[in-house]
Amino acid sequence: MANTYSYQAREILEVLKCSVKYSLYQCNLLEKEIKKFNPKTVKILDFGAGIGTYPDMLKDLGYKVDCVEIDPDMINVLKINHAKVYDDISKVKEKYDIIYSLNVLEHIEDDEKTLAKLKSCLKKNGELIIFVPAYEIIYNKLDVKSGHYRRYRKKDFKKLAENTKLKLVEVKYCEPIGFFAGLSYRIVGGGEELDSKLVSIYDKYLFPVSILAEPVTKNIFGKNILGIFTK
Repeated sequence: MANTYSYQAREILEVLKCSVKYSLYQCNLLEKEIKKFNPKTVKILDFGAGIGTYPDMLKDLGYKVDCVEIDPDMINVLKINHAKVYDDISKVKEKYDIIYSLNVLEHIEDDEKTLAKLKSCLKKNGELIIFVPAYEIIYNKLDVKSGHYRRYRKKDFKKLAENTKLKLVEVKYCEPIGFFAGLSYRIVGGGEELDSKLVSIYDKYLFPVSILAEPVTKNIFGKNILGIFTK
């Protein structure tokens, strides 16, 4: 049967293209881990590649990235720049040094089962990098519109690691100012639409400050949470 899945909040993805500094920040997080491996032979898989924001950025840095994406329209976009694009993780038979998934696991009802599948595609001593929204207290209408089942805490990552027999080698909260922005958005009853101008202003002026504060807040709170697992 043909895959008929269609991401329900594409307009949010389009608005988030304004978040240039945020995208660069995530790309830098990935490259920091990728550099632990041989840059000429490292094998990388993006799970939930979307419209190709991060595979494209990594390709520009000289890395080859294979992709998994279930939205047919997004698959067509990905195929323009990337040779291997899978529509189901179960079709991936290769083993990878780095598998990353950015803001995807929260869309999946059975996240534990998915993490186990990703583990099966990981080389021994490879890294699985998961970046997702944090703290249920800031779950808002944008989460609902985006189809998010949950937001995460450190304890959730520890439980996922335990149940999938993965080792959680690093976990930290990211973007503390974004936490307060998200909390305010929920308190005032913010709607399902993002204002591109406000997103651009936040990205340009507040996001850099938020990142500077991370070393102080990374063990306490943040809008997102980063976990690095190994096999």
